[in-house]
Formats: sequence, structure tokens, C-alpha cells
Amino acid sequence: MMGSFEKRHIKVSSPSRIEALASSHPFTRQVDIVFPAGCCIELENALSRLSTQYVKGRVDLEKVFAAGPAFVRQYKSAALQGGSESAILALSLGQEQNNQSRDVWCIDTRGVLTSCIDKETYEKLALVGQKMTFKHQNDERYVISWPLHQNAETGPMRSRIRRVLESWDTGFVDVGGPNVRQGPNTKTSSKGAWNVIYCSTDIDINNDALERWTSQVPVADPTTYKVDCEKKFLENVWIPNPSSIPPRPNQNQKDELEDWEHDTSALHEWVGMAGLHAERLFANDRVDPYVALYDPPTTSRVGNIVHLRWTGFLPPEFVQLMIDTTSTYLQERMKPSSHSSSDDMFVAMTVHGITNSPVVYLPSQSSGVKAKKIEPPLLVDPSKAPAHLPRKDGEDTWCLIVMPPKEKRGGVKCILVESVGQWDARWG
Repeated sequence: MMGSFEKRHIKVSSPSRIEALASSHPFTRQVDIVFPAGCCIELENALSRLSTQYVKGRVDLEKVFAAGPAFVRQYKSAALQGGSESAILALSLGQEQNNQSRDVWCIDTRGVLTSCIDKETYEKLALVGQKMTFKHQNDERYVISWPLHQNAETGPMRSRIRRVLESWDTGFVDVGGPNVRQGPNTKTSSKGAWNVIYCSTDIDINNDALERWTSQVPVADPTTYKVDCEKKFLENVWIPNPSSIPPRPNQNQKDELEDWEHDTSALHEWVGMAGLHAERLFANDRVDPYVALYDPPTTSRVGNIVHLRWTGFLPPEFVQLMIDTTSTYLQERMKPSSHSSSDDMFVAMTVHGITNSPVVYLPSQSSGVKAKKIEPPLLVDPSKAPAHLPRKDGEDTWCLIVMPPKEKRGGVKCILVESVGQWDARWG
């Protein structure tokens, strides 16, 4: 019997400001960018040169929590002084001694440590958390969050949390409850209880944030991975013209709104297939109409496209740099060529989030519409992160389509399509 498809939620909008769009998405695993070939060599070269890095290793959660105040102070000081942000993003990949556990934790750009754990772990930790209450959820899961800045907890509470986390690191050896005390003779030494990946949000690949964090949090077997751009070309494919789509009609214009939604959906479908190199996009494709039938978006033409891809643990500053580079080029440096006019020029960026994280979305923290840098605040209420059930097969994707401005002094034209799985509460 065929299983039912998961219910997904899709939101389509036309954002007028995209300067801090990526800051709401702290954990990204892949970015795909496609655009018509030949008409923007400078943009192609600029994007192709972008690279970042992340580290994979093993850490003890107790040591991560203990080093939190020192690291957050450094990050806050750098931000206030106008220096480069150096917040560390971290995501656990499972416990070294218990690879069957689904417990997971992360550190996001706010400097908040968030864990999502099962009922058994929650009862052993004996710390205050919040039960997840999604409909049709298969099992009980709980969320516990700890801001890592200095004044988040009292001294006695910090000591208690450290003792419990230390017990968690060692598999709850000799745990007697929330008041467990372990002396030097009873402590089971853990040499990296958690497999993790981590990176710095500082987009300068030569920054020392990773080294400074490692000096505070011992990392076993660290391995650094560099993420470079992968470039491919698709020839003789159907290419849409997003500029032909009018602005979104008002809700009372039902017929026009229906047409707009159809055109936007067709454009979004094309972007997805372009990232997959689907054969249906090729102009000479002769697929059996009884097997599959595809009509390209209206006003499409035949040509070549460029496909750029980055795969790894990507910080939001890196993703935002791609957006800013694209926006600046289309707004200030776009020059029509003899082969393509600015009317049919566009850049489509598809961003895939890491769905196995307790936190996947953060509401915009920008203090004003003129903010151009991602400055995630530190002293925030952890409950502001919408509830999300961590799953490896979850859905968290957003697609930004950027087009040149209609007028010389105008801003770029954008269409944003967001898609999330059923166990995500960002939209209620």
C-alpha cells in the first residue's frame, strides 16, 4: 500500500528588502544558483570564487556549556566594536556511544544552546523544558534551551546544569537524579561524547574564530572541510522569463490572483527541475506524454544556463553574501548584451536547510529596514524560535528569484517561495 505524502506548507511573497534574509535561517546544507549563461560573466565569476569552511569532530556538551559565557562575551564585544562577527554555529550529529539516540542539540546565531530530546533523556536530565505538541507526532519529544551568555543562569543553577550535562556525556553513569554529584574517582572521562559539525559566521575564511573556539572547547579528531563552488552548464533548455510575471494582485482580484499563482508555481517548478538537471527541461526532450508531460512557463525561450552549487555546513553570513553579490550586480552592474536583454535576466537561488536541527528558523531580528548586516542578538528569549521537530527527512527549503529593477534607480524585483514540513510552527 502506498504511503501518504506528508503535508507541507508553502508561502509565496515578494519581499522588498532582502539585506538580512539569510539571518532567519541559521543552518544550511546546500545552496543552488541558476541563471542564463553568457549575459553576466562578472556575476558568474564573483559567485564562483565564494568559499567557506566548517569543522567536524567530537566534543563534550558540558565543556561547550561551560565555555559559553567566555565565547559569547567575545562575540558581543566584537559586534559592539564594529569588528567581524565570530559567533559559532554548532550542530550535533549523534552521540559517540549511542548512535541509536535521536537526541540532538545546536548552538544558533543568538548564542543559544537548544536540545531536542526523547522522554527517557528528559526524565534523566530532570531539567525544565517544554513538551512538543504537534498533531500526529509519533513519540514524546522535549525542548530545553540555555542562553550561553554570562547572566543567563545563577551560579548554583549553572553548576547543576554542568553536572547533569556531564552525566549525559558519559551515558548517565551513576546518575542519582538532579542533585547528582560526581567526584574525581566516579567521573567517567569522555573524550568527545558528541559528533558535531561547527563553523564561524565570519565569512573571512582566514578568521581565527574556529581556533579560538577550539582553545575553549576541546575537540577530538577535528577535520576541516572547505566548501568550494561546483559549476555546471545545461545547454538547449527551456528558460523562463520571470520579469513577465506582474506584481501580485490584491486578494479581491480573484481571477488575476489565480493566474499569478499559476505562473509563480510554474516558475518555482522550473527552478527545482533546473537544480536537478531534469531531462524534461531540454528542448529536444521527447518524453512519452502518457508517462510525463511538461509545459515550460509561458514566454520561455531556448538557451543555456549556469548552475552553481555549494554543499556543506554553510553559515547565514555566507548565504547572505551570495544574495548581496547578486542584488548588487543586478542593480548596479547589469548591462544588456546583444544576446540577452535585462528583461529576461534573472538569478534563482534555492537554499536547503538542515532539518535535523532543533532550531531551523529565527524571526527577523533586524532593528530597522536599513540594516545591511546580520547581527543576531545575544540576550533574547529562546522561546522566540518556532517549534520544529528534528528529522533527517524533513522539509525546509526557500527559493529566492531576483530580477533587475524595472527603473534605473529602483530596487531589484524578488519572488520568495518558502516550503516547510508539517511539524514546523513558524507560521502557526
